[in-house]
Amino acid sequence: MLSNISYFLVSVFFCYALLHIFSSFFITHMQPKFKMYQTNKRYMFLNFIFVCLWVFVAISLTQKNIIESNLDIDRRYNVFIDFFLNKFTIFQTSGSIFLYLCLICSLIYLHTLSIIDCIFKYVPNILLFLLFVFSCIVYYIASNFYDGYPFLSIGIAYVFHFALHLFGDKEKLGQADIWVIACLAILLESFFNGFYYYIFEVLVLASLIGILFNLIKLKKEIKKYNSVKNELNNTCYNKQLEHAKDMQLPFIPFLAFSFMCVSMFHAA
Repeated sequence: MLSNISYFLVSVFFCYALLHIFSSFFITHMQPKFKMYQTNKRYMFLNFIFVCLWVFVAISLTQKNIIESNLDIDRRYNVFIDFFLNKFTIFQTSGSIFLYLCLICSLIYLHTLSIIDCIFKYVPNILLFLLFVFSCIVYYIASNFYDGYPFLSIGIAYVFHFALHLFGDKEKLGQADIWVIACLAILLESFFNGFYYYIFEVLVLASLIGILFNLIKLKKEIKKYNSVKNELNNTCYNKQLEHAKDMQLPFIPFLAFSFMCVSMFHAA
């Protein structure tokens, strides 16, 4: 138990170092606005909680892969028993360590993308590419299938994007969201082989959370505009109201959180 806690704390420290490196490297030109969030205590607390959760996800999924691929162990993986009661088997072989490190990098890339998308409403292409590369590495190590599934996922995601925008000119899903969805599908297939519908559970949950979040935010914006309605003329007020309804909503944070929930639910 003590060794598990030690591994967990070292992993959290490692993730924080990675997150700091990624943030410093990719957000240098946005530092003034980003520093405002870094000094926010609520942001710092949430960031710490999510880093700990990502470490928990990485350890749990890697443990699941090791136990279920070991023919000498005649039992199913249980996330709580194997995390809290049994000694971690991640650090016993070089292959499992490499899988764990690649998965950690993938999840921290996803976390960094969520932060950037939440604050700036767009993400660097290089981060999306790196997330895809590490997701492919995790897939080929964890599944032992050397096929073209990762590239097929990208193709299917773009077909889904095309079908979604077949009618209407308003963009409902960004290009970055498509890449993230494909990467999440690859990661899910790495540890839940054959359960292709899990990615649809992620999409449904992310959409529901996004809708709820958008309704709450829209209600606050309308309440704010109603409080100053008397100070604005009708034309200006209507424009402000339409702007509140059409405000851009970051979707990657909801995808990341939904991936965390779905993967842990099925791992348990």
